[in-house]
Amino acid sequence: MEPPQPAPIPPDSARRFFERKSESVGCARSFAEEVLAHWKVTHRTDDLRLCASELATNALLHGTPRGRGFLLELTLDNGAVTLEVHDSSPAPPAVDHPADDDVHGRGLLLVEALADRWGTSRRQPFGKVVWAVFDLDARDRLGDLRESGGFDGHGTLDAHGALGVRGAESPAPARRPSHPLR
Repeated sequence: MEPPQPAPIPPDSARRFFERKSESVGCARSFAEEVLAHWKVTHRTDDLRLCASELATNALLHGTPRGRGFLLELTLDNGAVTLEVHDSSPAPPAVDHPADDDVHGRGLLLVEALADRWGTSRRQPFGKVVWAVFDLDARDRLGDLRESGGFDGHGTLDAHGALGVRGAESPAPARRPSHPLR
């Protein structure tokens, strides 16, 4: 008889609304950094921070009319962090191909280069979501389970970050701590 498989770890998410003002880009970047630190994600922090900044800038400049704002959401699930920026514009973002001396137009090229996957989806009742997925390596997933008390050093992590336990008995499934910034 095979030992029982642990239940999947439920996703953690954090979101924050930002007003349409220039300082919101830095605040969105800081928020992403705080959330990642709470989740003990360290390996992709720079990539995530830069992409949060770029997507927030795009939302501010191209997707958020006066009197509105944008939403930044981070989700940790299945060994990956998904970054989403929600705005009011239905227009999809355009990837520019700037000349070498242009000072704008590289944001989505950076997102494309740094994220493992990215794209857009429609938002109901209006607007869009621009999202980017960052796969984590075992160092981040293992560190998170050790810190949360869900890993005792006698198990292994599969490719999706699920805990597989050696031996006949399985401990209770590991749970990620809830996020204090929700």
